[in-house]
Amino acid sequence: GLAGGFMVLGFGEAFLEQIGRELVDPYMAYLESYASRAGETVTLARPGSVAIAGMIGAGTATVSVLCLLLARYWQAALYNPGGFGQEFRALRYPGIPGIALLVAVLLVFSQGAELRTWAMIGVSPLMFAGLGLVHARARHRAWSSGVLALFYVAWFLFGAMQMLVVLLAVVDGWWDFRKRWGIAPGQSVAPPRQRPDEDSNKPDDNDQRDQ
Repeated sequence: GLAGGFMVLGFGEAFLEQIGRELVDPYMAYLESYASRAGETVTLARPGSVAIAGMIGAGTATVSVLCLLLARYWQAALYNPGGFGQEFRALRYPGIPGIALLVAVLLVFSQGAELRTWAMIGVSPLMFAGLGLVHARARHRAWSSGVLALFYVAWFLFGAMQMLVVLLAVVDGWWDFRKRWGIAPGQSVAPPRQRPDEDSNKPDDNDQRDQ
């Protein structure tokens, strides 16, 4: 993501301005027309060349992670069915790297609107780790697909939900939620517990030998 952003910056100001005119400006004009339906004229600030380069870098980072996940899914489907789900639900950032990445994101975000798009490059890996944690919880608690669908709707619509997922990924690096839920390393869910009455109904090995 960072490499992609800096590479685009190297193409020059004129190249980024052309991208802004051909891609960003029409989208901003659509948002302005949609927001002006109430009768008030709305004018949105256009991003500069540095912000556009950050958008491209963040998009590159996200697409790269998605391509990696897709490739791992295909490999698991061929040679290890179910392995991709276990690996995705086990995604976890170690404590110190997670904190360092979050601090870097906050520092870049605080430098102004032009650099905020660059902060999204660091958010991307934490976001996927947080989503893996949510899927681990869903599998552990046997959530229905409808509950997960509602979660993704809320995640897509509300920025607060997205930040919560990122914070969960950082806290998980220190707290290790899966261990506290009883999920052993390498397992997608904790092994089911047998009820005492089920254990009592099982025939004893000595009884079977006597028969």
